[in-house]
Amino acid sequence: MHCVYEPGDSLPGYLSPVDDYMNAKVGDWVKADDDCIIQILRRKKLGDKLTVGTCTGTYYGSMDTVKRADIYNMSGIDRKNVIYTRKKVTKNEILFSKRIAGGQDPVEAYLDVYPAKSEKYAKRMSALLLKTERVDSLVREELKGTFDELGVDLNYLIGVAKDITDGAKNDSDRIRTLSMLWDAYGVVEKQKITNVTGIFQGITENQLEAAQRPELPENV
Repeated sequence: MHCVYEPGDSLPGYLSPVDDYMNAKVGDWVKADDDCIIQILRRKKLGDKLTVGTCTGTYYGSMDTVKRADIYNMSGIDRKNVIYTRKKVTKNEILFSKRIAGGQDPVEAYLDVYPAKSEKYAKRMSALLLKTERVDSLVREELKGTFDELGVDLNYLIGVAKDITDGAKNDSDRIRTLSMLWDAYGVVEKQKITNVTGIFQGITENQLEAAQRPELPENV
């Protein structure tokens, strides 16, 4: 555990702070611009800049001891939070979404589009991208285009479901495929199609009506 000594704190006798923190070595204790004493934990070259890192952040040219959300990034901003909350899509996100809509594995899609080599990292980042609203919308838009080309729409899906409900005795393979269509189309909750011990239980009239009209907020 690393600590920060506030101005006026008594320092251990073995500490001898260095004034020039940008030229301090890893392990040196230095005085920051806010007069706090902190230890240098990292030195790293970023382009033509030499940065130093502490338990509160990464710095170049000036240093304080205010804790950053991301201590390994010079901006101090949590990159994952930026990715999750950003509204504007990037070119790579568009390419990634096209590959996902085409059925490619998310990890493989990420490694193909982004300059990443670690599968573990790609797994984590692809999962984060798929949780974002903008990438989810892109994937759904790509899928909608495919559905349109095949003539698959909400009426078609409900019609197939009704045909199977009325006439099929045991069509578990087709039901599994149909369930995938429902999930991909994203119009009706997954629970609306029930498959118990391989037998399709059908969709009620109320569920069919709910699928065709938007839900109104409560108390309206």
